[in-house]
Amino acid sequence: MLVYYFGHVEGTLAEVAILIGDSQSDLSAWAQLAVRHGEELRTRIVPGPFMPAKDVHIEVGKAERRLGSVVIPIKWKATGAHAIFPEMNADLVLQPIGHMNVQVVFRGSYDPPFGGIGRLLDRALMHRLAESSVKSFVDQLCTAVNERSNRR
Repeated sequence: MLVYYFGHVEGTLAEVAILIGDSQSDLSAWAQLAVRHGEELRTRIVPGPFMPAKDVHIEVGKAERRLGSVVIPIKWKATGAHAIFPEMNADLVLQPIGHMNVQVVFRGSYDPPFGGIGRLLDRALMHRLAESSVKSFVDQLCTAVNERSNRR
């Protein structure tokens, strides 16, 4: 399943790439908060203990320049219960928009566990939770980069 979301930050492409690079230690913490946001949404939609809570970790790959953009590969995965929670492979793509604005794009994909039943659950609910988590993550990342950029 594909997950896509984007936000905007102020600064040049080089500045934003450095600020995100300096934020790598915060990425897993933001992902953890984002997952909690998704779980809160799930409890509003389907009350009750439907799914166990999970901790997440983000592995950040080496940033690469590609055609005027910067691409940062990431893996978003649960720290436990790997069979229940899929690993998401994604790219954070930093694309300049004008001179002092950068679009931060999250492009990810994952395979729901449990075959056909998992795909049905994903279509019914879980994909919306993944989207909600990614939205929260990107929003937190953009807010932090904008705050750090304003301090410089």
